[in-house]
Amino acid sequence: LKAESQFADRDFRLQYELNATELGLFSFSTYLPDSAANCDDHGRGFFAFIVEPDPSENTDVIDKVFTLIIDKSGSMSGDKIVQARDAASFIVNNLNAGDRFNLVIFDSQVNSFKPAHVLATPENRQQALDYIEGLNAGGSTNISGAFSQAIPQFQGYGNDLAKIIIFFTDGVATAGVTDTEGILAGIQDALTVNEVEDLSIFTFGIGSDVNRQLLNRIATENLGLAQFLENDELEESISNFYLTIKNPVLLNT
Repeated sequence: LKAESQFADRDFRLQYELNATELGLFSFSTYLPDSAANCDDHGRGFFAFIVEPDPSENTDVIDKVFTLIIDKSGSMSGDKIVQARDAASFIVNNLNAGDRFNLVIFDSQVNSFKPAHVLATPENRQQALDYIEGLNAGGSTNISGAFSQAIPQFQGYGNDLAKIIIFFTDGVATAGVTDTEGILAGIQDALTVNEVEDLSIFTFGIGSDVNRQLLNRIATENLGLAQFLENDELEESISNFYLTIKNPVLLNT
């Protein structure tokens, strides 16, 4: 039965069933050609999807080189820094055995858990959990410095690994380079100088005081996605998102 431009005179019922053996495909964003944010110089739009593979144990998973960049500036105080610690701990506890990982923490200054990525061994995981437990909020927001420290650590890794950054902040840049174009240029310079290719950067903005243009552009210009959350959504959203990228099976699709 087909009809157009008709008033609905009955309930619409849709029946479906879930199938754990089929490929899952989830749409995250759509940029149409006439939108304000175009993906290239010719004004062509694109669709961004996450493809979830067959969940069976026989699926070969690609090892990750992974960095979580955590904002611990003063505005992250209270419940937000608690959520940030819990989300970071969840991710560390759910790394795969063959993964390499690091944590980059920033406020006015920038620090790393380790000078370089380390294997996700039980010992390194426990050290990371202890490090996370000691994080407290304070200081300004040095976004440029966080990326300047995180990106060079990916130098030397080949294209047979999934290279991923998850970055979250609840504010605008107030230390280091603070303008949008300057931060973006710094990221691209760091990628070029350190010969880092195919690095995916996923950005999360928390609350209403973030620079949405900056976070959108960091993600879309670096093979990632941007999401914007309410203050109480940090832990759940970032933890759930990590599970969608936990087991990569395809690169450079």
